Amino acid sequence: MDNLLTVIAVLMVWCVLQVWLLPRLGVPTFAVPQRPRRAADKKEDIMRVRVIASWVVAIVAAGVFTAAAGSAAPRRQWAVATFARSTWVTDRRLVGSYLIVHDDDRMARGEPCTSFYRVGTGGLYPFDEVVSFHCIPRQRKPVRAFSMTVASNEITETDRLLEYQFAGDSEGHGVPLAARTSLPASSLECVRDMVRTSH
Repeated sequence: MDNLLTVIAVLMVWCVLQVWLLPRLGVPTFAVPQRPRRAADKKEDIMRVRVIASWVVAIVAAGVFTAAAGSAAPRRQWAVATFARSTWVTDRRLVGSYLIVHDDDRMARGEPCTSFYRVGTGGLYPFDEVVSFHCIPRQRKPVRAFSMTVASNEITETDRLLEYQFAGDSEGHGVPLAARTSLPASSLECVRDMVRTSH
């Protein structure tokens, strides 16, 4: 975006120099031939100002439109994940297949940005929202496929989802731990990565 604004500013300065300022100072330019001033020059000056103003408005409008189009589209990422074992996601225990959706637009508004939807419940809607929460963004190296990091507790035979990351994204999304369902970290818990294909 900064590069676009720089190019626009340089073009505007170039146009003003070539069409209006340099001829007034007596500097020869290729855009305006040198000749003695006459009465018709005033009308030409008005036309030049109108042309320059039109170009400036068109260039600025194009830049604003490009910037608005780039930032207006909400960025949503999603993947389908299957929990073979009972897995805590905040305060919910999940088993089965779920659609995980992260919405940057909701995050910017301060709303819960991550939602888990149960897949194939056979109800009125194809997806039932099970849990939603504010994720904890963390910088990570990009991954090839959707991945989840879980902590396993072999005594209770449950997992706890710690983080998920979408394919090709350099941001991991930490899962907040609900106070009433927090499993104590112990030597029996191990952290492992689960890799799922994203859609």
